[in-house]
Amino acid sequence: VKYTSSKNTFAVNGLTLTVSGTTSDPVTITTEDDTNGIYDMIKNFFKEYNTLINKMDKLYNADSAKGYDPLTDEEKAQIMAWLIEAREIAIDAENSNKKHEAFGKYKGRINNYLAARGYDLTKEREAWYERIKARGGKI
Repeated sequence: VKYTSSKNTFAVNGLTLTVSGTTSDPVTITTEDDTNGIYDMIKNFFKEYNTLINKMDKLYNADSAKGYDPLTDEEKAQIMAWLIEAREIAIDAENSNKKHEAFGKYKGRINNYLAARGYDLTKEREAWYERIKARGGKI
């Protein structure tokens, strides 16, 4: 089969070729599947994947990740509504101090709301710090 191209890089049947010159003599190109290379690449992918899954599993099941309840959908919705309200007030605030005041007011409101619903915020904060430390983070 004869192939011609105006560029030195072109594709033939999915194989990209880069040539460095022209010739009138026939050129033979032989390809073969690199089964070992493909196998090693897949094997390394799964090895790295399993390492990641094991690390995530250890962090998820660590003692520092236990002992707290996730927020309910109702609690998430209420907190989100207050955060949106705080953002709107902060956007309209005339200076940085007023913006911080708005978020501080809503932070207090959210903390009081969660405390009234039975969350021990001191315990939650300490557990959060432990989770950060368990994965090598700094506080």
